[in-house]
Amino acid sequence: MEAWLDQMAEQNMTYNNYTQAEADARRPEWRDRPRAETLPALRSLHLDAEGNLWVERYFGPGAEPSPFEVYAPDGTWLGSVSMPAGLDRGALAPRLEIGDDYVLGVWRDAQGVETVRLYRLNK
Repeated sequence: MEAWLDQMAEQNMTYNNYTQAEADARRPEWRDRPRAETLPALRSLHLDAEGNLWVERYFGPGAEPSPFEVYAPDGTWLGSVSMPAGLDRGALAPRLEIGDDYVLGVWRDAQGVETVRLYRLNK
């Protein structure tokens, strides 16, 4: 539960400009929210520049993210691609761009400082 609350606080500070105090004040409300009995199968879907579908399986707070599974437009599985630790990804990561030979995204260090990074995809 605490890992989930930490994730909610971080997301609201990042995407909704909450201060730490505002996020901390919302924790009781988040703790009391009803939760689904089951978890989703997927966390996010992305299309790259070639029309390939990048599928990210769901992972909970504090869990190691699984690799993306990549599928061609005709449904053929192309392979799994792991992303560097710290790369902002998933449902709330509209800042992730996947080209034909690169991934462009926002990377966050241990202090929460964000930088834009470009990674080459080796096919």
